[in-house]
Amino acid sequence: MFRRVLTVIAGLGSLLALQCGGEPSPRTDPVPRFAPQRPAPAQKLPDRSQCARWTNGTVSEPAAAEALAGEPPITAVVDFDRGLGPGFRQDLQTLVDEALPDLAHCGLRPADLRSLRLVVTPASVVEARVLGLPSLEKLRECPVVPDLLAAAAARGWLVADERRDALRIRRTFSAPLGDEAFAFDHPAGRWLHVRATAGPQDRRVTVTLEDSDERGMLLRIEGPADVVDGAGSWCEGALRRQDSLGFRYIRDCREPSPAVLEISPHPQEAADIAALTATLRDEFFENFEVHGDSMLPTLRDGDVVFVDKLERGKLPARGAIVLFDGDGGETMIKRVIALPGEALELSAEGLRIDGHALPSSAAADAEAASSCGVRLSAQDLDASRFEFIADPRAGALTARVPDGHVFVLGDNRPVSKDSRTIGPVAVARIAGVARFIAWSAPAGRFDWARSTTPLSAASPPTDAGK
Repeated sequence: MFRRVLTVIAGLGSLLALQCGGEPSPRTDPVPRFAPQRPAPAQKLPDRSQCARWTNGTVSEPAAAEALAGEPPITAVVDFDRGLGPGFRQDLQTLVDEALPDLAHCGLRPADLRSLRLVVTPASVVEARVLGLPSLEKLRECPVVPDLLAAAAARGWLVADERRDALRIRRTFSAPLGDEAFAFDHPAGRWLHVRATAGPQDRRVTVTLEDSDERGMLLRIEGPADVVDGAGSWCEGALRRQDSLGFRYIRDCREPSPAVLEISPHPQEAADIAALTATLRDEFFENFEVHGDSMLPTLRDGDVVFVDKLERGKLPARGAIVLFDGDGGETMIKRVIALPGEALELSAEGLRIDGHALPSSAAADAEAASSCGVRLSAQDLDASRFEFIADPRAGALTARVPDGHVFVLGDNRPVSKDSRTIGPVAVARIAGVARFIAWSAPAGRFDWARSTTPLSAASPPTDAGK
């Protein structure tokens, strides 16, 4: 049982694995940004946090109390009473008895564990509660433990007794979270039950992984209808793709309601873990971290996007954000502007494709962006609408897209390295289509308001600092 649990967790864990990559900020001389406008004496200076939306500038960190208030935390719970069950605890106890026998003699017995609960706040503060361990005073009598506690304290972590047989671990500068942050239902008859919740209140997404005798392993996604519908479409495509590969990792996917998707993994043997992980990343999806600011304001440095690799090598829709391999071997992320065979004209006046004008217009926040030295415009491309940073100093460009290629641009035109310099991109080099922002952690601080933001919607991503 435990072997099967570990196997599926390892496979599904790829969903949360951060695959580093992306296009670094250009090191060559970029085209200068739009010249900043000097505010009149009576005007206020631009809001630095607001300007960061378009310039990727530094946003001041909130105080600890402010950071912990008003925004929902992400919560994950592993319950050892109604969760992984006695089999897991017995395996863990055997490991301690064989490898660290002294720990068992001083009262540190994994077999007594009842739960481990983790909470991450919007300010990237991690707090944990462990039930079933001895008191801190008793733990200090165990070998190695005092050294571990000292090392943790030196790195800013505080371990304290919360009550009898409960320890709380948190950063020393953060205020303790209330009990409501740890609320969790314990379903009966579950060998494994782990739940994580993230996103702003109106875009809340909950992912539950559980295992039971009657249903086996199950991954449940609950959230807004567009998120569930998108995940369902991807799951159906993954089912078709795995049939052609002869390697099954999804048994079925169904939607009991418009707000719920249930994915049943296919049982795998432990020997298949490496092959499963490689197949997931190569054939089905990738979590891609954005580096640099060439896709501002849509994507920021530190955004992690879910890339649908079922679209690899296929002609993308106009306006889609795609991942592809650059000439130097780096992975790049850009937006598709023109399709094979089309004639493109790009100038300060706007965009023309096959002689048809596709003029841009001022974005809703154009005035605020202008005070930050940024010329913010909006563009409609077929069913896609997005905002981009215009380059008023750029010259006119004309090109015909060769067959089997697409013309791509970065949304931050003054600094982006794209088809204007590297030429059209072969469709065969497209590695996938970015579907949504999985999470965002600029400068190491989580921005939950941007998580689950779709990238195919007719509006730019939500912004917590707006």
